[in-house]
Amino acid sequence: ARQGNYSVSYVPADFTIRTNNEDLGLTAENGGGEYNANPYYLNDVKATGKAAEGSKIEYKVGDGEWSEEAPSRTDAGTLEGISVRVSKAGYETVQIDGLKIEVTPKPVTVTATDSGKLYGQADPEFTATVSGTLNNDKISYTVSRPGAGTDEEVNTYEDAIVAAGEARQGNYSVSYVPADFTI
Repeated sequence: ARQGNYSVSYVPADFTIRTNNEDLGLTAENGGGEYNANPYYLNDVKATGKAAEGSKIEYKVGDGEWSEEAPSRTDAGTLEGISVRVSKAGYETVQIDGLKIEVTPKPVTVTATDSGKLYGQADPEFTATVSGTLNNDKISYTVSRPGAGTDEEVNTYEDAIVAAGEARQGNYSVSYVPADFTI
């Protein structure tokens, strides 16, 4: 092209659109709590930044596949190795690894029931009450009087009736409370 006394040539320049690595972020925190028969999820999972709207959040557990379905845990124990990522076309994917959902056992108490008998009679059947379970869950335990046969005089024997069993039963952490026995 000619412009006046000059011959002008045009040289094209490169124009690059780069992936935006500033306007898309992610928050996610470990989740869980005490067993309550409902699922727990990760806490505070959300896309952040100017590009958050319209982004996609996905989850992966261990070497599993990425999915938009959030992982959860209902029973006592830990689901580890959770990764979360947020993505959107034109933006750099942001990922958080090493998250977990930890559900702790719910405390349950088995309390032996105070009991007694008349002097010279046989021991009655011993009972206990269970408090703290959910959904009619059952706790396995026994109730006995270890001093039977030796502690037989007319008296009140403190903590003589003993409820016993495993300290950890499924979703529960079980404690046992003894009761008194009167002859």
